[in-house]
Amino acid sequence: MVSFADYERAFTTPPQPGDADPVAPAEAGSGLLRTALLLVGAGLVLAAFGVWVLPSGAADPAMMLIRLVFSLGLFGGGMLCIHAGRMPDTRPEVQIDGRRGEIRVIHGKTASAPAHSVVHRIDDLKELSLRDGLFSARDGAGRLIVSLELVDARTEADLRKALSLAV
Repeated sequence: MVSFADYERAFTTPPQPGDADPVAPAEAGSGLLRTALLLVGAGLVLAAFGVWVLPSGAADPAMMLIRLVFSLGLFGGGMLCIHAGRMPDTRPEVQIDGRRGEIRVIHGKTASAPAHSVVHRIDDLKELSLRDGLFSARDGAGRLIVSLELVDARTEADLRKALSLAV
């Protein structure tokens, strides 16, 4: 059995760059953050092995157990950092077209899946709120369309400006 959503207007082609004045959430340093996580993770994994390279005075069993626990902690923390650095950004991209009065929500922008674009008319939205660094929109039936955390004041100001022009 196949079920299709009846409340989204999906389009097969993504919006063209010249069609709108999009305002997308800023990804402030996501590439830098990923790189830093990968470097920290690699450093922690290497430090886990480096603990065993350092010479110890005597083969004391208690000291060996402490080194083992310490190196396992470093290795686990490093692998967590590497895993977090390799995770894709799954946040949707939100574009606001002031001329047409539309909000486009683009999901699934990964290398393995095609993008899925959903367009909503701003006039048809039941709720459109921007407060406490959170942008959220609900359709006429009250279902949540998008909820994004805004990372900085500049992005929030740009979004307020785009929404004021669209409404």
